[in-house]
Amino acid sequence: MSRKSRFKILDEEIARFVLDSSLSPEELTFRTWVITKTRAIITEELGDAARVCCFGSSATVPCLILHSSDLDLVVFYDCADLGSDGRFDKGTQVTRESNIRILKRLQECLYRSTLPVRESIRLIGLANVPVLKWTERLTHVPVDISVNNSAGMDSSIQVNAWLQQYPALKPTTLVLKNYLWRLGLNDNYSGGMGSYLLVNLLVFLFQQQPTLNQSPDCCARALLSFLSYYGYLFNYREYGISTRMGKPFLLTTHTRSWHSPRRTDIVPLVVEDPTDPLRDIGHSSFNIAAIFKLFKCDFEKLQAMMTPGTSLPQGGILGLLWKTESQGWLSSKMDSSMANREFTHTMMHCISGCTSFASVHQKTEAINETTQSNTDEEE
Repeated sequence: MSRKSRFKILDEEIARFVLDSSLSPEELTFRTWVITKTRAIITEELGDAARVCCFGSSATVPCLILHSSDLDLVVFYDCADLGSDGRFDKGTQVTRESNIRILKRLQECLYRSTLPVRESIRLIGLANVPVLKWTERLTHVPVDISVNNSAGMDSSIQVNAWLQQYPALKPTTLVLKNYLWRLGLNDNYSGGMGSYLLVNLLVFLFQQQPTLNQSPDCCARALLSFLSYYGYLFNYREYGISTRMGKPFLLTTHTRSWHSPRRTDIVPLVVEDPTDPLRDIGHSSFNIAAIFKLFKCDFEKLQAMMTPGTSLPQGGILGLLWKTESQGWLSSKMDSSMANREFTHTMMHCISGCTSFASVHQKTEAINETTQSNTDEEE
């Protein structure tokens, strides 16, 4: 079997993975139900001045959601009316501390509510963007809530534009998101690589290698090129990444002073946010050196499968990334789907009386508009 045929096989496996990993209409309804319930809790506590919006993977078109994806929500409010105790009083400006106070209030609301798994509620106040993380009890959907995080909304708009520009972006992103999730390295807050950072790295690769999106087996070639580029070629200790400029920049000469001796040991990756050039979205990914070593190792595994004469694994070429047994990733996915049928039926029965759900597939602009209106539920 030729090398070209092997790339075609891998490309077909990626296409099947994207199809099988897509959320069903029922699962999308679960997520919309969680948004509705969460919005009700927030507006009851903070009043009509609070506005709840969805961003991140749920706000991308086409959707970049996996079963493991967090539901990212941001609460906007009138900063001039927020008092020192978190209540709405005149004359107070919003600060990081006031945002954390709001998150603490919401944390207490969740403790009093039956919506979350109580043990899952945790406030990460030391993060670059403070976030309240929790998991919904019935659907097991993980939720992240931030306050006044306009950067999240801007990033969703940017990602939507890239998805229209690069055909290989969605499939490759979903494969790599699942890969990082299986390794426990998909969360910025724990030093991993979140979705927005991952998308920026992929787009930067496409800017360096424009022909990747032009070949018939573009997804397979993009996957191997990504693992090779960041596992072997890119010197992240000396260069930063800018998708806005479409080229790397030297950290030692850059005026934003993102480079320091401490960064070399702790946070070596610098990635400029294209929506805010002063923001480094790689700042929290302190495990990036280990992640890039894994990229190198797994590139070698996939590259070996591209060599004519090499026996293909029973679980498929893509299965090498999942660290699966011989039954393969596809049959594992089917077994998982069978096990979830009863749960899906039960949940759909529970929420079948709820109406007026906003679609999580709407464009970011539409989400901004619809989240300002109250959603009624008919029990």
